[in-house]
Amino acid sequence: MSFDIKAFSGDVEIGSNGDLSQVTDSDKLAQDILKLLNTPIGTNPLNPGYGSMLTVNQVGDAVYTEGLVEQTKRIITDALEQLITQQAYQAAIQPLTDAETLVDFETPIVERDSQDPRQFNIVVNAISKALTPLAIALVVRY
Repeated sequence: MSFDIKAFSGDVEIGSNGDLSQVTDSDKLAQDILKLLNTPIGTNPLNPGYGSMLTVNQVGDAVYTEGLVEQTKRIITDALEQLITQQAYQAAIQPLTDAETLVDFETPIVERDSQDPRQFNIVVNAISKALTPLAIALVVRY
């Protein structure tokens, strides 16, 4: 089993005992997905292939909504496929629980916000090896 430090609103969470809180199982998988999608690819010097282009401004690349929506779906899909591959490598040296292992996901739901055209509301529906469904919502502004 692996664990990570629990993040809350971009910061670490401190437990009632004063120690850093840890996250495991399905909560860890959800956090891993959010962390992967929010990390610009190439910014981790120890793993330059880690991350996604999701938080990089794409407006100049796709000038119409449908193009930007499809591009965003592709970026998320590529990142989730990358996570599945990286977890397979990780499992070879560190045991992972079934609940923290991503095995499949649906095409991401990406919708432009009707009030703020810079904002895209995203839902990632994923499933763990323990067959635990996860719905992870996030917002990106370009």
